[in-house]
Amino acid sequence: MKKTFLFAAALLLGAGVSLSAQETSQSDNLPMYQRSSLHMILLRTDEPLLADGQDFSSLITEAWSNYPFPDKYNQHAIPFTEAYGGAPKGSLMEILHTFRGKKVEDWGIDDVVLLQQKLSKNKEYNDQLVAATQGIISDQKIGNQLMKKWFNIQPDGSWDWNLLSERALYNASQSAVAEAEATVAGIRKIMDDGENLIANTFVTFSKLAFYETEPVSALTRDLAYVVASQVPEPARTIAVTSANVAYAATKRGYTAETTTALYKLDWNEDVQAAFYAMFKEDGKIDMAAFDAYEFPMSLVGIDKANSNTIDALGGLSQALGVDDVIKDFGGKGLAKDLSDLFQQTIIRNIDKILAVMGKNYEVFAPVSQIISVNPIVADLGMKEGLKGGEKFDLLEPVVDPQTGAVEWKSIGQLSVSKGKLWDNRYALTDDAKAAADKAAVKGSVLTPNNKKAAVGMVVKQVVKKKK
Repeated sequence: MKKTFLFAAALLLGAGVSLSAQETSQSDNLPMYQRSSLHMILLRTDEPLLADGQDFSSLITEAWSNYPFPDKYNQHAIPFTEAYGGAPKGSLMEILHTFRGKKVEDWGIDDVVLLQQKLSKNKEYNDQLVAATQGIISDQKIGNQLMKKWFNIQPDGSWDWNLLSERALYNASQSAVAEAEATVAGIRKIMDDGENLIANTFVTFSKLAFYETEPVSALTRDLAYVVASQVPEPARTIAVTSANVAYAATKRGYTAETTTALYKLDWNEDVQAAFYAMFKEDGKIDMAAFDAYEFPMSLVGIDKANSNTIDALGGLSQALGVDDVIKDFGGKGLAKDLSDLFQQTIIRNIDKILAVMGKNYEVFAPVSQIISVNPIVADLGMKEGLKGGEKFDLLEPVVDPQTGAVEWKSIGQLSVSKGKLWDNRYALTDDAKAAADKAAVKGSVLTPNNKKAAVGMVVKQVVKKKK
């Protein structure tokens, strides 16, 4: 199946192409784990972004453009970065406007059941998102663009394997690096490693919304009122009181909401065979065949995450007062501060949705390196959604003596120490950024101590299987 492809690789070797010094200079500390590759696409939306007369569209665009790419993935950037995500059928804002138009006393229990179903399952919204993203993938041939990126494919069919070898070597052992510099067999080994990397290529399509929290909290309270009306005293009074307390606790601020569809590039034997058949005897790719083929992508899942500005206020709320910060957007010389605040909330929410997906889907779960032992510290923290207590497998590389393939096997489970979490989240103020930079240990402590743990090993979060 790889005959033509390996022939092209052999041509490169025969032409004197070798690995650069830059690619091999890291060999002394070369990590042996594989990082997934990721491209992120923003979906524009028709969802209402207005609250208190303020249009938050520009804040969302600004936050997205300033988002620091997550360092647990290889950035696999392609030219296509933004698209229209379709009409927001079944969105929170649509639901809100529909139900807030009715008086609570006119609601029935059927209204409550319908609303709860819409808010919890949001099937209509997700179905629309899938239809929109699959249309984009097909129209823009996203899979083909990802492949062009991997092999730097040019219009005339010429290509190179610089990116693939760079990332493969980042995951290779020193012996594999040395072998690759000298033999076609070495190239094949690196390309095999590279194929594993191609198989872990992902694209996220994200819709971002930003809205005032109070109407949503009020709707939730009103739902509780209707449910309470169906039960006798004293349970009714208790339920109403609880609803009022919850409303008071959650009504302030604004909420950033990210809904993301995660797709994976399909890289199976059939797709590989189709790709390798495109290589001509001169080593170039038949671009007519390449353009006629659509490299498939499969949906991994859809998830949603919410973050509130109140959670991100910190020192700013103490200095200016929560009410001033929340109410006076653009009104009392605080526009810059609030712009920063909203940007932090949105950026942290994007981190949050990636963390949620990493926990929900094992195939997307990132790995983190052990950076020190006694105690065991890994390079992950609050940015990856940790709160303390999460479980991780400690993975040790095991080499198959016959094939030379590296497999990672668990040699124990570790838990995140609640009192020793690294706050590596996006920082709002210069002081917070400076404090993060000066942190003595840039990682989180994992317990219990494991005598087999060594610097360079990796940990991977234990993902609960969905029922």
